[in-house]
Amino acid sequence: MRDIDKQKQLDKLLVEQSSELLEAAKRGGKRERQALADWLGQSQRHLHTYLFMAALDEELKHIDPERLIAVPDVLAGGATPTLVPFPSPTQSPVRRTPPWKWLAAALVLIALSTPIALTLQQRYGGWQQLTTAAGEQRAVQLKDGSIVQLNTRSRVQTKITADSREIRLLAGEAFFKVAKDPSRPFKVHTSDATIIAVGTQFNVYQQDGQTKVSVLEGRVKVSPRDPDSAPAPSPAAKATTSSKAGSVEAPQSAQTDATLLLAAGDEAEVRRGSAAERREVADVNASAAWVQRRLVFKQEPLANVVMQFNRYREKPQFVVEDAELATRRYSGVFDVDDPQSLEDVLATQRDVVIDAKDDIVAIRKRR
Repeated sequence: MRDIDKQKQLDKLLVEQSSELLEAAKRGGKRERQALADWLGQSQRHLHTYLFMAALDEELKHIDPERLIAVPDVLAGGATPTLVPFPSPTQSPVRRTPPWKWLAAALVLIALSTPIALTLQQRYGGWQQLTTAAGEQRAVQLKDGSIVQLNTRSRVQTKITADSREIRLLAGEAFFKVAKDPSRPFKVHTSDATIIAVGTQFNVYQQDGQTKVSVLEGRVKVSPRDPDSAPAPSPAAKATTSSKAGSVEAPQSAQTDATLLLAAGDEAEVRRGSAAERREVADVNASAAWVQRRLVFKQEPLANVVMQFNRYREKPQFVVEDAELATRRYSGVFDVDDPQSLEDVLATQRDVVIDAKDDIVAIRKRR
């Protein structure tokens, strides 16, 4: 009994340490992140505890946004984390993040072995939610064998049953490698469109009232959402709103004459309330380059270039302070983890001034 009591005390201590280090790393700087990395490197048990706490912290953002639940108290009953390994997707992202964070994001799924798991399942009505923060990417294998890879600042809900495969892209961007199963079409719902596939690889990017679909392999159907159907949760909605939406069945889009059938190499855009339109000049490899942590631009306005870079970090943020400069077009291939490379390119232009101050990198024309 003494050994069991000691083990429980150790488990509680690790949970408390992990929780404190997690909060400090989120709010602090390089020193706090290094302290967390050092603690994780001390033992595999430290790593297991942290992965469990990180997953729990993410879920509690939705079910307990006011932080009324004291996490160490919830776990006092002796809950232990369980790690479930899964294979990486064919194209693994090239990252410059610390090994411990890469392991947490790309090699494991977290399974909760406490009553909280049941609570979460009831809250979402069987839907599983996945999210990524600024600069983070995450790959997950679903129960049917399909792989979902999330880009930065993205959120999806998934529901795989014996009869259906439903995905809600609530915010951001995701790459899908779909396991073939003709009896269960793979459906991805956004605020603007429904994409249906059987076995294929495609990318979906939702932003500013429109959805872009890029097909790398196989075929997919793209349909505009029926404006009379219940709207999908807005990407800008609060987490509490999105969690409530999890108890509602995914809306069905209207199958109209505007439905497009896309093959490998095709892209389409669907604007809210409009028909799906095929893109005349498509570059699907560029659209999915983020999987390799790259940004590819071909004659893109500077406003769009800085917007893409800003997706991958909280601060500092690029701001274009000149309207004419914002429309100037650029081409190039960049590393998402190297925003300095964009500053270097812009600095070569004599009429461009870069002014880095506090949380802003201002880009303006020289007067």
